[in-house]
Amino acid sequence: MKGGFLANDFRAVRQAAEIGYGIALLPLLEVFDDLQSGQLLSLLNGFPAPGFPVSLVYPSRHHLAPRTRVVMEFVLAQMQEVRSSLDLRTGHAAPA
Repeated sequence: MKGGFLANDFRAVRQAAEIGYGIALLPLLEVFDDLQSGQLLSLLNGFPAPGFPVSLVYPSRHHLAPRTRVVMEFVLAQMQEVRSSLDLRTGHAAPA
């Protein structure tokens, strides 16, 4: 392979990895389905990438709308499901 590929858009990096251009460092939540289906493979599981914070921004905890709480709980459940599934596949605990 000649040359390199550099992009600041994870969608472009993902597409390059999917067509076999090389190894990519991508957010787990973005590629989880591809990992589950076998479209992409997880490499270097013993050397996990550092985690990054995920924030949900809302006006105030006082008088929190029920729909806001439902969204917050959904996002948390999805992230926990991804982490648990990855832990089972790799045999390694994901970083906190």
